[in-house]
Amino acid sequence: MLIFSTTNLICAEWGTAVKAILISIVSVVLCAVLALLASELFFKKRSVRVCVEQSCAEEAESAQIAADEVVEPEIIVPEQDVIEPEQEVIEPEQESVEPETVQSETIDRDIEEEEVSASGEVELDDAATIEDDGSDTGTVVVGDTRIKVRYNRSFTAAITQADDTVKLYYNELCNELLQYAFKSRMSWGNDSWYFKRVTYVKFAIRGKSLSMYLALDPIQFEETKYKFKDASNVVKYNDVPMQLRIKSDRAVKWAKELIALMAEKNGIDRVEAEEKNFSPDYRDTVSLVRDKLIKLRYLAASGKTKQELDMAAAEDIKAKDSKPCDFATYLMRADSHTKARYSSVKNELLRYSLTFRMQDEKEIWSYENIDHVELSIGDKALILSIQLDPKEVENIADIFPNSYFFDAAPMRVKIRSDKDVVGTLKLLAVLAEKRGLTRLDLEEKDYRYIKKKRNK
Repeated sequence: MLIFSTTNLICAEWGTAVKAILISIVSVVLCAVLALLASELFFKKRSVRVCVEQSCAEEAESAQIAADEVVEPEIIVPEQDVIEPEQEVIEPEQESVEPETVQSETIDRDIEEEEVSASGEVELDDAATIEDDGSDTGTVVVGDTRIKVRYNRSFTAAITQADDTVKLYYNELCNELLQYAFKSRMSWGNDSWYFKRVTYVKFAIRGKSLSMYLALDPIQFEETKYKFKDASNVVKYNDVPMQLRIKSDRAVKWAKELIALMAEKNGIDRVEAEEKNFSPDYRDTVSLVRDKLIKLRYLAASGKTKQELDMAAAEDIKAKDSKPCDFATYLMRADSHTKARYSSVKNELLRYSLTFRMQDEKEIWSYENIDHVELSIGDKALILSIQLDPKEVENIADIFPNSYFFDAAPMRVKIRSDKDVVGTLKLLAVLAEKRGLTRLDLEEKDYRYIKKKRNK
């Protein structure tokens, strides 16, 4: 306030001429300041534009130099220089094949690496579909693209798709291990059984058979009745070097004897535990791939063309379509409930002295060369066709509300529940009475698993 009051007093004493001169001076100073600011902005923008042009020119020049450098080797390098290193690479690959072949023949021809290289693995997206040929190969279809692949099955997938005979042996041996308090730990390629953090047994699927590895010294059993292989030079079987091929009931019996010897040697007592079911129901390949229990690997060599891959895939599809499927395969792929109902019906048929034969997708039961019953599997149920006139069976609608009739097989029913099994046994009793068949008192047996004959 004091400053403003003093300024007002001074300005009041000035005349008009003095004030005009001061205003002129201030105006000149302001104009000079504005001119300096304008010139500084102009020159700054110009320098930026020049720098940008220079940098663009330098980038274009460097890109041209890099392009010249890429083109030059393709013109100068002769074809012979490219071929020579390829020939040098082929020679060590041929040398490395021989020891691998010898090792696989002495131990296990079907032993494969568990790890899958990232470059060779096929990732399956939601838009892709799989055409399974029923063995170890298939075709992945994405739009118009077809890729031939090989399956890398985990142990879980392998035992799921194994024959019922293999599942039966595996289930029996697993329950035997439970009697000694062993515990299971599943990995990609094996089912390992351990006791107090020490692994004593490993299971693996080799081809279509079950292999069992025990923590026993193979040398100590060389002059015995047991048939085995020494797998001690395979790293993952160093601790369980004694390999048994489980292909028969006798092999299962010997495996149990060796488990008892191994337990006694290591001070493991028998505890008599409750048995469990270790036989999983069959699942198709596509669902196992979706659940990441089967990995897909490129099968065709990199040198094959797309046309060759398409032709190979078409041949696989043709072979799959023409391949017959027998009754034993259908039963193997059925769920556990269907297998149990089949076992009950088969026991009853055997009590009437009927004999059976396999014919394509059916199991035909006859007596004195006359067919009386046919069994098949379809629509997730056991189907029974019986030579009975529906009029001869009272209250058939109450027993089987889902029954239906044909001329060739007068009466056909779907067995989907335990109640249907009871009704089927009544139908068999009616059939036996009409045909004069005598019912024998035979012991109930387990026929859930059919032992398929193996080709020698």
